[in-house]
Amino acid sequence: MHSIILTRSSVLLCAICTLVLPACGSSDSGPSDEMTGGQTNGGADGNMAGSSNAGASANAGSSNAGASANAGSSSGGTSANAGSSSGGSVTDGGLGSDAWKDVSPPEANGNLSAVVVNRLTGELLVDVSNKGIWKSTNEGVAWKQVDGGAVGGLAVLGPAFDVDQDNPQRAAVWSLDGLAAWTPDFGTTWNKMASIGRNWDFGSTDWASPDAKTKIVARHESNGEVDLTTDGAMTWNALTVKVFASGAGFPPPAFAMVGVMAADTLVYSDGNGGGILRSTDTGVSFKKVSDLNVRTRVPVLFKGVFYLGGDGLVVSKDKGATWEAQGTNLEIWVGPYFGKDENQIMVANHKGVYLTSDAGKTWTQSAELPKDPKYDPEIFGGFAWDPNGNILYAACLGMPLLQLKL
Repeated sequence: MHSIILTRSSVLLCAICTLVLPACGSSDSGPSDEMTGGQTNGGADGNMAGSSNAGASANAGSSNAGASANAGSSSGGTSANAGSSSGGSVTDGGLGSDAWKDVSPPEANGNLSAVVVNRLTGELLVDVSNKGIWKSTNEGVAWKQVDGGAVGGLAVLGPAFDVDQDNPQRAAVWSLDGLAAWTPDFGTTWNKMASIGRNWDFGSTDWASPDAKTKIVARHESNGEVDLTTDGAMTWNALTVKVFASGAGFPPPAFAMVGVMAADTLVYSDGNGGGILRSTDTGVSFKKVSDLNVRTRVPVLFKGVFYLGGDGLVVSKDKGATWEAQGTNLEIWVGPYFGKDENQIMVANHKGVYLTSDAGKTWTQSAELPKDPKYDPEIFGGFAWDPNGNILYAACLGMPLLQLKL
């Protein structure tokens, strides 16, 4: 596994860093709105949309919780520690890498960076590098640009385009080298975010709140800087903690994560295998709450439960105060994304895309990854799932949008 990752990383470094990221590996060289000493930057260009619909928040049904146990190590050499349950299984196989087909907007010239799906309608939003957000309502057959100039740059990682799983009308794009914004209505209107230099690798939004004002982000190549807003991204403050999500070579650090659990409650993992830490005072202080190390970049909220991925699903039912393993051991880098309920889940790893219909007790590989190693979810690969049409999508920095119908 380690030699494969090095090969993928070398390809990525040559093909992506050279062609797409003009300043990859360098320090921030953004405009004069850089932030110093934790002070906030100036306001954003202004909100462009009204208030959003409230995301649903209800107690989740019972799931198959696996007993906690140490599991295999990640490619970074540090154990992800997520437990596995007895009686579960993982079945490999699925459709081959040749089954994926290009459904990119023609205007993209095969140069996209991220994709999200409204799991209730099957509609798509894609980030076309330096050309904004494009929408399809017919499984990628036709496309229309919908951001109205509110979004620029690119989403450097798949998780940099994040959709609310409870209310999938809401999505946020964390742009690098351009404007970032979020939408309450899947692309009809957009709320701009104030920029900080080159901006971010990925971020998390308070999807439990109707106004979604609290957001936490990992800033790109900034010595681990973490920024927080509580006013809807009109202003930002730098926290004292560090999350090393980029700037240390390829692949990026495995265990870098930031999350909003409530308006005043945050979690993070530092990228160095230090477990999960939590704050209940809006980032003033943090306390370690779990030794588990997770690979997915932001917690996913669905029906009152927060989900992360490591060597299996890791869940919290108390806003991050405690975390426990759920289901069978499976290395997870992307997801989880949900179907009709909390039992239907999609995730992805180095080998491919996996689905479960029993909340992770059993996993079945539905497809191999696309052929090009740049789609590896450890690096830049992002994946999405339309559970209604049972369609998978894959996007990656500087590559086409690919579709696979199961």
